[in-house]
Amino acid sequence: MPAPPLAAQERLLATFCKLFALFYGVGAALFAGFPGLTFRLAALGEPSSFGAEAAFWNTLAVAMMVAVALACAVVAQRPRELRQALLPVLGAQLATSLMAALHLPGRALVGILLIDLPLFFLTLLIYRAAAPGIRGDPSRPADPPALPIQIGLPK
Repeated sequence: MPAPPLAAQERLLATFCKLFALFYGVGAALFAGFPGLTFRLAALGEPSSFGAEAAFWNTLAVAMMVAVALACAVVAQRPRELRQALLPVLGAQLATSLMAALHLPGRALVGILLIDLPLFFLTLLIYRAAAPGIRGDPSRPADPPALPIQIGLPK
């Protein structure tokens, strides 16, 4: 039996994930290709130097951006079955905001929070909306009842 067509919320999730796979992928490429520029932008004009310590953290940032982009790309292909692959994206966005709140000064903190917190809440909203059948939404067709299984030896 073919799978029922995607609900509107699932199509929205697929489109969102395609867009953000591209967004995070381009971000990773920019972080990797222009680490000094990225570091200067993150410092928001405050004096900074891109040394070994900054290179280490830039490497981790690129790895996280690639992982998040791949998670979004996976969900975009099969949003109904693989929407849980978006959970690491939500975790990364929330962790970035929390760590920024703990460790970054003034303008850098504001910059991270103005980007990551809205992305976290938007991603969470779209993720939750993409599962209408889980919360009993009547717009999704119900699964057919399971056939009974008889256990025992044939007679």
